[in-house]
Amino acid sequence: MSFQRGRKGWRTGSPERLSMFIEADSMAQRGWALGGRGAQAAPAPAPEPPHAAPSLPAAALGFAVPPWCVVPAQPCAARLLVTSGGVARIDRQGRPETLQIGMTRAVVAGRSPDADVVLEHPSASRRHAAVLHHASGAVYLVDLGSAHGTFLAGTRLPPHEPTVWADGTAARFGAAQTQHILLQRRESLPQPAALRPPPQPQPPSKAASTAAAAPQRLEAGLAASTRARK
Repeated sequence: MSFQRGRKGWRTGSPERLSMFIEADSMAQRGWALGGRGAQAAPAPAPEPPHAAPSLPAAALGFAVPPWCVVPAQPCAARLLVTSGGVARIDRQGRPETLQIGMTRAVVAGRSPDADVVLEHPSASRRHAAVLHHASGAVYLVDLGSAHGTFLAGTRLPPHEPTVWADGTAARFGAAQTQHILLQRRESLPQPAALRPPPQPQPPSKAASTAAAAPQRLEAGLAASTRARK
């Protein structure tokens, strides 16, 4: 993942380093504004320990929210599109089924009824995975040590290592056939008509078959009648 500022390229392998880069850049900009070229930016403060994070439903499930997580800027369009067998599930209103994930710093998915996203498949762990929001706007997915794994774009994630979840990428939890696709833009949600499978051809009814065959039977009867007269 690469972040660009001017001609300098920043590369980071973890959300903690990304937070340090963002904070250092912000401090540097404030230093230039206040002290000119000679001013030195103060070092980035050390991240707070995990226990300093405010209480969230995730904490009740035994998951400590990382200190770098933030509540996304509102309104936030981030949501998960639920699919089964490669086709989006349709809710009772006839719309694609989506789950909002942009209202809190972290969203826990698991088989526990207290989870933010309840996973119904028996292979899911009680606290299976978590979706984390970073100050940069990036979304991370982390496996919480589940028994049957968390898969992002078909690749199993290493446990307890946050991985960037790109917009439009599908995640699968355990052995379930259901997948969750991250949608970060409002216009990225496909139309319901495009999500339904094509209709299967229906066999013709008995009445329709009889009506279709009537002209052929009539023609055959006339031909037989003509031959009999001759």
